[in-house]
Amino acid sequence: RGSVYAVAFTYSKGIQVWEMDEMNLTPDDDDTLVVVQPEKPGRGDYLPDEALLNAYPNPVVNELNIDLKEGGLIRILDPKGFEQLKTVTDKSKRLDLSKLPAGEYIIIYSGINGRVVKKIVKH
Repeated sequence: RGSVYAVAFTYSKGIQVWEMDEMNLTPDDDDTLVVVQPEKPGRGDYLPDEALLNAYPNPVVNELNIDLKEGGLIRILDPKGFEQLKTVTDKSKRLDLSKLPAGEYIIIYSGINGRVVKKIVKH
């Protein structure tokens, strides 16, 4: 039994990713908020996403290159929030996405410098 992830975007809270133990319409008490990426312009005290995580090419066909400022955990979620790939990496890694169907995916980086959530497109 794997984890299910729910992704939401609101103007007040930005991107939120919840790790849920079951499929619910809303998170309950035993679910975990794993990522919060506020979308507030003008915040100068953080590094831009590109400095923490560079994922290319985007769109990707087979191999996605990951460059990180510092190593960390990379997760790739499908549009339904199911984890398709999970790996720990150092500053760079090439991920084989050839077995994933075409579509949009969410890549989540968690490391010592923070968390980043990005959308990638697989052709």
